[in-house]
Amino acid sequence: MGKRITFSISAVSIGLLLALVLIEGTMRFVGWQLTQRSDSTNRSFRPSSPHDENEFRIVCLGESTTAPLYVANQNIAWPGALEQKLNSLRLGRNFRIVTIAKHGTSTPFLLRDLKRDIDAIDPHLVISMMGINDLSSLEYFQQDDWLSNLRTMKLANWLTQGVRQRFRPNISPAESHDIYRSIMLMPPGSVRIAAHEMPSIQSQADLRLFRERQRYFVYQIATIGVFNLHSQDSVEHKLAPALSRELQNIAIEMNRKWLSHYPADMFAVRFFVYTTIHRDDLQTERITHIHQALDQGGLLDDSLVSLIGNYQDPRIQGELQRFGIQSNSAETPLSKTRANYLHLARMLKQRNTHYMAMQYPMANTSALRAVFSDQKSRMNTYSDLITAPDISSPVAPEFLHILFVSNENFRDIVTHENEAEFFTDMFVANPQLRFGHTTKKGHELIADNIVQIFKNNWDILKTNLPTTQ
Repeated sequence: MGKRITFSISAVSIGLLLALVLIEGTMRFVGWQLTQRSDSTNRSFRPSSPHDENEFRIVCLGESTTAPLYVANQNIAWPGALEQKLNSLRLGRNFRIVTIAKHGTSTPFLLRDLKRDIDAIDPHLVISMMGINDLSSLEYFQQDDWLSNLRTMKLANWLTQGVRQRFRPNISPAESHDIYRSIMLMPPGSVRIAAHEMPSIQSQADLRLFRERQRYFVYQIATIGVFNLHSQDSVEHKLAPALSRELQNIAIEMNRKWLSHYPADMFAVRFFVYTTIHRDDLQTERITHIHQALDQGGLLDDSLVSLIGNYQDPRIQGELQRFGIQSNSAETPLSKTRANYLHLARMLKQRNTHYMAMQYPMANTSALRAVFSDQKSRMNTYSDLITAPDISSPVAPEFLHILFVSNENFRDIVTHENEAEFFTDMFVANPQLRFGHTTKKGHELIADNIVQIFKNNWDILKTNLPTTQ
């Protein structure tokens, strides 16, 4: 009897194992077929033809200061402006830009995304402007966990996530899009008044009204209070100094109220974390909201992970592993920013790909050079490094091939009177340094600064880097 049971268990186990192997093999074959079909029909990341020697491909890495920015249906971000300017130089090459950038992202995610796409793009040059969002000690790592890389495991995770999302409260994408589009149409003064009218939620209509007010208000808190938004038709700049603890508390209460009805709304979770980021007394509550959102199918994104990466919570740290990101709270965020920069530079050198490291507008280029120095900095974040008045560290011999792009000429051009012509906001504002997201005019100036370095070094750029061992 015992032998029969053992035989049955063994037979079932072997059958299940063979079934899993068959499913895994089938899924990998189908995935390979789809990849081949995609490669033959989708040329967005590939040369015009395999032997097109006239195409010069450039990858632009960055965050919201680099990501596509649409004004009047026109992308005004500097990568697009750069592509136009380079093609107008008539250097005998067709320049094509691929932008890998995302609002709120940070260097480990950019490195991950570049590694994912670099073989398909096969760039001749990579230009980066990154590091300002590195608030946690996060580092990209190459995942080698064979179990998590199994297609069957990914399918199981996808099905589990789908079930959770299926049974969470639905939020209409169309309605959410309409609300998002109209966020900046409501003057901050009106938002502030509406926020004080905390309605009792007794119906779906009340809930929709409250959500509109909650999203309007917390978004304005972030953009005006944190980004120091310039005076525009829809924004009263004088409101910024009035953003007191009282207004912060209102934003927190509105987020709490909304999350009590829709705990899986990551938009509200993100702004709750963002609004309370300096409130140590609310960290337990932040983690609770994150857990509740994950339980109901909510998905963490790059920007939220960049904010919470140092939380010593097992579940959050587990999510980091899923992203291919790891955290080490014993190190500073700057040490990890530097590690990611060095990883990028070495990877590109190994591929014989040129690299331009660009500093943010107004900031000292010497601070960026210091990232590639053998000397370690005592600063905590990259933001601290670039706002320091005097940084002078020589670039290590290993990285002398890097071309550095300065945007320090913004200081000579931008004044307090005309800064709104170049910046939509000043999300970095201290006695040593002021800069923010750029307008079309600001993006054009960034592109011009790259073009100047490009023209001065074209003889170098049009050839591959020497082969590295």
